[in-house]
Amino acid sequence: MKRYKTNIILIALIIVLSLYVFMHKKDKTNYKLPEIPNIEKTEITKLEIASINSDIILKKKSGNWYIDPEGYPADKDKVNRMLDSLKGIKVTALVSRLKNYNLYDLNDEKKITIKAWHIDKLKRLCEIGKTASSYRHTFVKLEKDGPVYHAEGDFRSSFDLTKDKLRDKLVLALEKNEISTINIRKGSTNIALAFKDVENEEQKNETQKEEVEHKSTTKVWQTDGGKICIKSKIDELLGKLSGLKCKQYIDNKNKYDFKDPIFTIILKGTKENKLSIFSMQGEDATEYPCISSATAYPFFLAKYQAENIMIDPEEIVEK
Repeated sequence: MKRYKTNIILIALIIVLSLYVFMHKKDKTNYKLPEIPNIEKTEITKLEIASINSDIILKKKSGNWYIDPEGYPADKDKVNRMLDSLKGIKVTALVSRLKNYNLYDLNDEKKITIKAWHIDKLKRLCEIGKTASSYRHTFVKLEKDGPVYHAEGDFRSSFDLTKDKLRDKLVLALEKNEISTINIRKGSTNIALAFKDVENEEQKNETQKEEVEHKSTTKVWQTDGGKICIKSKIDELLGKLSGLKCKQYIDNKNKYDFKDPIFTIILKGTKENKLSIFSMQGEDATEYPCISSATAYPFFLAKYQAENIMIDPEEIVEK
């Protein structure tokens, strides 16, 4: 009789545990993940990025992105990372239906709200929270008071930017091989250089019975006085100027506010490029104000950047 009762109890326990496992599993999987349609990057013509400290609007004009309403050119690589994140958001799991948004940095103080538009049609809306501890997912909401999901990828940092960080910092762009003349002015010293053909020494063709003189030429950098320059130093200088990026732009000033540069370089090829560097402002300053022909806005170069560019003209001439 005791054995019979024990068996009954065991059977009852098995049934209860089976029901618990079944119901627990059913409860965990009793939801359907939203399917978010992909959008082409080329479809997006406007981005709105809103957080408690910043509201940024980016608009696409003639294939380029600008920060609205100032009209500042935006960094192409940073905008592309945003578009890559938005074009195919993939939700992988439901995290919470409760509105405990603080846990996921999806409360009003920490969330980033993204709206992507094609002209006047809203193509994507999502709210971005913090990155999951695995760094493989980001917590997101797809509507204001909706549930929290895991979205594939770590992409909060792509949107957590200020206007200054989003501005295109490229202030000089040139093709080194196209430059044919350079003019450098540092203080009272001025030097003009040109990439010219110079005639090599005469060579003799020893395979022929009669000696035939051949004249050949080589391109070198020369001063306007005919002195040969050190090509490696000029190549190094051109490398620093090609794709030059500033530290930051100078607010509330324009290019015409800056006078009497301490260093100016003019480079001519298919077009003219000009960079002027001015004295640092203040004893504790760590950056040089500058202007360039490639941007309408004055900017700062870090001290090491500017001083690496401000080469002494006499250093590039062969002794």
